[in-house]
Order: sequence, then structure tokens, then C-alpha cells
Amino acid sequence: MTFDFLFVKLIFEDRKRWVGHMGVGFIFEGNSLQISDFFHSKQDAEQGNPYNCTFTLKINSHGFSGVAPFEYDIRKLRLFLVQIDDLYHFRCERAILQDIGYGSSITFTRTDRTGHFTVNGTLYGDGRVHSLEFEFRIDQTVLLPFYKTFCNLLNQAT
Repeated sequence: MTFDFLFVKLIFEDRKRWVGHMGVGFIFEGNSLQISDFFHSKQDAEQGNPYNCTFTLKINSHGFSGVAPFEYDIRKLRLFLVQIDDLYHFRCERAILQDIGYGSSITFTRTDRTGHFTVNGTLYGDGRVHSLEFEFRIDQTVLLPFYKTFCNLLNQAT
């Protein structure tokens, strides 16, 4: 089992808003998860609009890949990250991220007490015309760097 990389690329287009070319992700045993093109509207969040974040989620699972747009509320993204931290520290069984637009989802599930997890879900393309169901395994060496990098991104975005 190898942990190949974790990457972050942040670009600020101006100081009034966060526009993203950011990447948070991992590759583990040839399978990967990548979050990119993150955008957060502080104004929408302050007005209570739950569609205040957008990003792209790309999955590569055993040679198959899919890309899905995600719309999300920044507060729920923070809760997802609390779940990831809880998974890492064995305080919960799973962490779920589900798009409020087309319904794509990804679930991290603990499979044992020795730090192994399953990542599975369904990605839907624009308009739900195409979909990818996926599943692969990771170990806990992936979770902590993923958690820290994603937290840094959200802290920069808000």
C-alpha cells in the first residue's frame, strides 16, 4: 500500500472573493479522488443560500473514472470534515458527502479497527445523463493529509 501524493494549488483572483483553482485529493494504490475548481460565495452563505459552494469531484477507481459537479453549503462541508476527522480517530463509522444538485455522493466507511476504509459512491454528470458507481479501499494514511488540506482550503475560502 502506498500513498502517492496529496496536492494543493490555491489561486486568489482578487481579495473580495475566492475563486478556485484548488486541488485537494489523494492517490492510493492507483485509485484517486480529486476535488478541484472550488468556488465559495460568502454573500450567498451570509444570505442563507445553501448553494454557496461549487467544486468538481473526479474519481478514478480501478481504471474507470468520472467527473461530477458538486453544489454544497460551506457549513455542511465543515461537518463532513469533522466526520473525516472522527473516522481517522475511530470515533465514527462513516463520512458522507452528498451533492445537493444532481445527487452525486461519496462515502468513506471504516471496514476494521486497523485503519482500513472503503470509499464508494455514485457520480452523476451534468443533467444526470452519465453516472459512475465506484468503490475502492484506502488506509488511514490518506485521511489525515486529506483532512488537513481540505480544512486549510475551507479556512482560506471563508
